[in-house]
Amino acid sequence: MENWLRQRFARRAKSCERVGYTARAMLSKYLAAAMHRAMYDLLADDSQFYAEIPGLDGVYATGTTLEECRYQLAEVLEEWVVLGISMHHRLPPIDGIEITVGQVA
Repeated sequence: MENWLRQRFARRAKSCERVGYTARAMLSKYLAAAMHRAMYDLLADDSQFYAEIPGLDGVYATGTTLEECRYQLAEVLEEWVVLGISMHHRLPPIDGIEITVGQVA
């Protein structure tokens, strides 16, 4: 393979790596900002914790301890984001962080 062609592929690979890193960083920031908004409550009837993230319909969880509830909420949030992205839904911005997905060739 010609040297100029190798260099071109190398530049493209580095560009793709940067885009992947940026996407992961953006997703991490979005998830962290959403979890920061979480509201927790102790349910009197069940002695269980309940958590939800206002503005994100369907993102809620329960657990016997606060830590378990927080863990379950993070799982639900991640699944909600992945499902939304896979279905091409517009995810609401959180603290100025938006997740936008373009068309993939």
